Amino acid sequence: MKYITIDDYYPITFYNECKEALKNNGIKFNEFISIKPPYNWYFQLENAPIMINYEELPSKDTRWLVNIVNPLTPNEDYLFLRRENDNGPKALSKFVQNKYMSAVQDYGIFFTIRNREQGEKLSKEFPGKIIYFGKYYNNKFRVCLSDNKMIKNYISPDQILLENNGEFKEPGRFEAELNFKIFRGNDMLIKFTDMPYFKNGKYKQVKIKSEISSRFNIW
Repeated sequence: MKYITIDDYYPITFYNECKEALKNNGIKFNEFISIKPPYNWYFQLENAPIMINYEELPSKDTRWLVNIVNPLTPNEDYLFLRRENDNGPKALSKFVQNKYMSAVQDYGIFFTIRNREQGEKLSKEFPGKIIYFGKYYNNKFRVCLSDNKMIKNYISPDQILLENNGEFKEPGRFEAELNFKIFRGNDMLIKFTDMPYFKNGKYKQVKIKSEISSRFNIW
């Protein structure tokens, strides 16, 4: 897979046209933003385009890429349409942070669970919501997130993947560190406008688009 940007060559209106063309032609792609200047947007594609100008991201810089938030409904598609002033660091908060990632800029903890039953049992004891991000790194990790330090009283140290005590305040940085340090660049965290979660001993699902639903629905 290649990560390519056209930001240095074309206006944002053309970027949106390219995105629609990819959808119309049935070409699979993902969108990323680099959290480092100049904060370019990237398409992840199997093959690079041949009729437009682009720059390919060096492999050493993929550690700074984070997925944009995926909308769950057609109405939300409009909210996440890139506009002319959606450039630079201010675009990071809007496009790479859903409400759960915004809540962990001062404190947050990614941890893993063995299975759905463990998550349900944990949420019976822990007085808070546990956000579930699905399976990653060849199903090695079933990733959960909490913004409450009390969660450490309910999980074992070997379940902790990455903790943010305020050192990862920049939008997208906590996520980028998880992708690089824990997934070792072999996977990327996926986010939606809303997320599945555990609370009061139950698992609450949201409708995830079919091509990646197995990350969340198959345990």
